[in-house]
Order: sequence, then C-alpha cells, then structure tokens
Amino acid sequence: ADCRDAMLANIPCQRIEDLPHGARVGTCSMRRQAQLLHLRPDLCIVPVRGNVPTRLEKLKRGDVDAMVLAMAGLERLGLQDTVNAVLPPEIMLPAASQGIVGIITRTEDTALRALLAHINHIPTSQQSVAERAVLAVLDASCKTPVGAYAEIVNDHSLTVYGMLLSPDGKEIFKAETRGVVADAETLGTVVGEQLRTKAGVAFLDALRT
Repeated sequence: ADCRDAMLANIPCQRIEDLPHGARVGTCSMRRQAQLLHLRPDLCIVPVRGNVPTRLEKLKRGDVDAMVLAMAGLERLGLQDTVNAVLPPEIMLPAASQGIVGIITRTEDTALRALLAHINHIPTSQQSVAERAVLAVLDASCKTPVGAYAEIVNDHSLTVYGMLLSPDGKEIFKAETRGVVADAETLGTVVGEQLRTKAGVAFLDALRT
C-alpha cells in the first residue's frame, strides 16, 4: 500500500510549511517527531496514542492542530478524504516497511512457507528486505528516529534511501545507494553502514539511552 505519511489538520493547509508558528502536531512516532522538528523547529510535538479513530477524535476536538499518520492505514479505513496533505518521501522519509503487510512463520515450517510463497508479492518483499536491512545495521527499534525507503525503478533497479536523526531534529544524517533489485539486502546494509559511519558510535549510543 501507500508508504507515505499523511498530514491532517484543523486548518486549511497543504504543506507542513503552511502550519502556523508553534502549531501543535500530534504523533507518537520518534521518526516523525524528528523529521517534523528538523523541518519546523517551532512546532510543538504532542504525543498522541490510540487507534486511528481515537486519534482523529483528539484532532477534531482541538487537542492538537494537526496530526501525522500513515496513509496506508487511513486508506484501509476509508479515511483518505480526511487528509490535508500526503507527504512525499523527499519531505518525510517513511518508516521501514511502512504500508507493507508481513506474515511471520516458524523457519522450520516449510509447508506453510511454501503455501505463503504463492501470495508473496516479490517486488514488495524485496523493498522490505532492503529497508529492514538498514535498521538491522543500526540495531534500530520503533523508538529510533530513522527512516528507510527502497524504490524500484524499471523492475530491476533499486535505490535505497536512509535517514537518521536526533530526536530534536537538530542533527540529521542521510545516505543512499542504488543497484539491482536482486541485491536488495546488500544495498540496505550499505545504506545502514553509511549512516552508522556518518553518525558515529557516540550518537548511536545516545539514542539507545
């Protein structure tokens, strides 16, 4: 599904830049918080949790001025009409595997794995492998402000983008590489290693504390 993030707001706006100074933006994602503050240090990030309807109710009653959610989730709930702006990856780099549905099996369950192979969407799987490889190198969790996005071009070329930030958005490290789709995991690993080198051990250790 759509991997992008979406912004919903109580005021007319089509870009993050359109939000008023000091606007309260709801999100519980450290990745979104860091990228928002990098773009707009004046914004006030408000932690907002709960399912999508609960979060939208908080927006409706004015607890926040705007909110950032996954476009895929809004589409699955038929709520895409509530979106003010869809944020492209060059503005808001998505989380690894955002919009992808995955199924976990036991490694030794070969019969089930053979059945699932029939419904596996290979290009999506290759994108996920590349994006998750970025996280693996960084030993990242859902609390790490990191984005990863793999884009397939012409069915055989794969470009992997990675971004690592400080929670306040003041420090940002970017990396990208491209190659063939068959090398998805290797390409993701390369991007992760580039980010790790650029950020340094001290920066990564600080994120984990």
